[in-house]
Amino acid sequence: MFVYDAPQGLEDLFSIVLVGGLALMLAVYGFSRVRAALRARASEQWPTVQGKILTCAVRREVLGLGRDGIHFGGYAPVVRYAYSVDGVDYVGNRVTFGKLVFGDSALAERYCDTYERGQLIDIYYCPRKPELSVLRAG
Repeated sequence: MFVYDAPQGLEDLFSIVLVGGLALMLAVYGFSRVRAALRARASEQWPTVQGKILTCAVRREVLGLGRDGIHFGGYAPVVRYAYSVDGVDYVGNRVTFGKLVFGDSALAERYCDTYERGQLIDIYYCPRKPELSVLRAG
């Protein structure tokens, strides 16, 4: 029986690539969380403009794929709203800078019920980048 024995250099290279890839993924995730936290804090000082709710629907959030199939992470309300800044129209969908996910679809539906189609609502927007907006500052 023939057994292939990889040269030690290839095993080391594989380990370096694997560890490096994991470190890069963690760094990107950490950066996105820090950026979201900074934007959340900044949004508390943003001006508001009155906008209108377009839709609110519940989406199943997928946590990941495993050997035994798809793992669901919960139910997220997806709110779409329209607003205008200095005569330019925008459509947003960010409720908060954090993840808003419910473990029960009924809870997510109840949350959506608070945003009725056509409802007027205050929208926080970034004065330097008005397309960046959120319904709940902080």
